[in-house]
Amino acid sequence: KLLLKVMASDNYGWLYALIVVYGVSSAGAAGWAWKQNSAAGNDSGDAMRNHFGGGKGLNGIALFFTLSASLFSAYSVEGIAWEAWLKGWFATRWIPAGVGVYMCFLILAPRLNALGKSRGYLTLSEFVYDRFSAPNSRCQYTAHALRIITWFCLLLPIFTYQITQFVSMGKIVEAFTSGAVTETTGILIFALIMFMVEAIGGLRAVAYTDVIQGGMLIIGSLIFCIASGVEFGGLAKAKEYFLENSKFVTLPARSGSWSIISYTSFTLRVAAAATMFPHLAMRLFVAKDRKMLQRGLAGMNFTFFWVQLSTMIAGWTAVYALRNNPPSPAVQQSVFGQLALELKNASAFGDFAASLLVLAAFAAMISTADSGLLAFSTMFVRDIYSP
Repeated sequence: KLLLKVMASDNYGWLYALIVVYGVSSAGAAGWAWKQNSAAGNDSGDAMRNHFGGGKGLNGIALFFTLSASLFSAYSVEGIAWEAWLKGWFATRWIPAGVGVYMCFLILAPRLNALGKSRGYLTLSEFVYDRFSAPNSRCQYTAHALRIITWFCLLLPIFTYQITQFVSMGKIVEAFTSGAVTETTGILIFALIMFMVEAIGGLRAVAYTDVIQGGMLIIGSLIFCIASGVEFGGLAKAKEYFLENSKFVTLPARSGSWSIISYTSFTLRVAAAATMFPHLAMRLFVAKDRKMLQRGLAGMNFTFFWVQLSTMIAGWTAVYALRNNPPSPAVQQSVFGQLALELKNASAFGDFAASLLVLAAFAAMISTADSGLLAFSTMFVRDIYSP
């Protein structure tokens, strides 16, 4: 009764109900992962590898979704929507960049997966150590030093990445609920779910919850596209508004931050740099089957394309939907949160669609945050505490 009373208060019943369902399903996935880690078919005989590496490896749907969901982040939802709202077509740079990431992984995957199986790698630092260690030598100072340097270089972006996910979670829930749920409360709720999942089931639990989160992202994006068309007129109405106001109708100059050169440079840099994210590389090491890994990476291009395109549509729709109350260009999260709030207030269907969309945004953030936290824990244990 108390739960129903809280859900009914402030007219955020759908959001609260979906959060409860998500928390319960995540707990169930973590419990199932804990049981599977000790099953005969998955038990590697090493408790550390069972927890941090999924035992004998991941396969099937869990591998497919964890490859995809781990690349989605806070920026995949609120950042790209903000870019589309502010810069128009320029936001499409994320689609070729994402495709480029998976193309690079298709090249690296067979070799890294083979090394992970034969030498038990879980981190890129372990690969660096083996590469530069001197055979038949008792002195391995150079290899150890390079391992520590690699660990630090990989840790720094993961740390900043983690902070960004938590801050974005809090700001979006605060904007969507108009302050009814504070930024700190939003962060604590989802941090608690994330820590519970990882402590119980390790990497396998993260992969199983990635299936839930990936499904939420795909379904939430689809429902939002339908709802935005019904309530705001969708892209057709936004296009009319662009033409009437001469907005986003010309290509940018050849030089400058919004130029074709900048677009191409960004695409190439992201495609190369993202392959070094430790939480993504870990998936290549722990995949149980190489062919399934390659198929999963190839299929991820469609998933990535759909989610990124839907957030761009959200941003383009927001230009028209929020024309009378435009958000601050300086605050990225304000566009997504304000659009979701506008959709929520439009109708009962809009309320459900907006709540599901906000929860899908949280799913994108948690899928990256939990993978990053697990990567940090694995790197600390394998490279520093017990190398």
